[in-house]
Amino acid sequence: MGAQIGAEYAIAGHEVVLVTRSASTAETSLQRAHAAIRALVAQGLLAEDRGEAARPRLSTSADLATACAGRDVVVESVAEDMNAKADVLDAAARAAPAALLCSNTSSIPITRLGEACRAPERTLGTHYANPAILMPLVEVIPGAGTDPKRVDEVVHLLEGMGKEPIVVPDIPGFLWNRLQFALLREAARIVVEHGVDPATVDLAVRRTLGRRWSLVGPFETMALGGRETFIKIAKLLFAELGQPADPEWLEGIPLPPAEALRSLAHERDAHLTRWRKDDLEGRE
Repeated sequence: MGAQIGAEYAIAGHEVVLVTRSASTAETSLQRAHAAIRALVAQGLLAEDRGEAARPRLSTSADLATACAGRDVVVESVAEDMNAKADVLDAAARAAPAALLCSNTSSIPITRLGEACRAPERTLGTHYANPAILMPLVEVIPGAGTDPKRVDEVVHLLEGMGKEPIVVPDIPGFLWNRLQFALLREAARIVVEHGVDPATVDLAVRRTLGRRWSLVGPFETMALGGRETFIKIAKLLFAELGQPADPEWLEGIPLPPAEALRSLAHERDAHLTRWRKDDLEGRE
């Protein structure tokens, strides 16, 4: 995901250094960023001249301190591990004492990361959805010590890149992962406790909730369906929902094979591309 984020910054006119652990992984990251740009051009989401202009703005390094020195913005996108992220952000904070420190974490509290890197006032989350280059929304998460001016800077920066930033609180799961894992928890319970086939659960979500939620959110759905009706259903279901579920259950749930996943990812990205085109056309 880091390569795609870097590509977006380069497309927006920023000089970008992709930092990885070694020269070989740096080259791979650069190739992925270039591939993302080529894909946007091929799909009609980016003018060819803008794509050509973006590529020279991308470079690589395996030296974190040197790459961060003098930078205005650092975006961390390493593995979802507290210690790994804290180490990167701490080194970046020391190398770039004035930079915004942004973490693409899915779940680690920003307040903890800010304290760990000893720069809480300029640490915040910028959580992208995958694939980052096709999904417009970005969660901006301030920690308890984040300077509000820094939040405004990041929101303005992302908006200038054509993203749709939303500021959300530093709560477990932030916003969309909190919702996503609530659904995943209940899906696991339905499979493990009630014997429903996982493919049936996936089909139900794709054909009902997924289709509807791409057009209207949960509160809009409640408004359309009638508040009183939803309250009556909630009185029956809320006590049942949210019961503890063992995360280890997910280990035993059968998932689609690799061949099916490749086809699924292709279909997903094709739909996301069409939707992204609609987004861009709507702004013109």
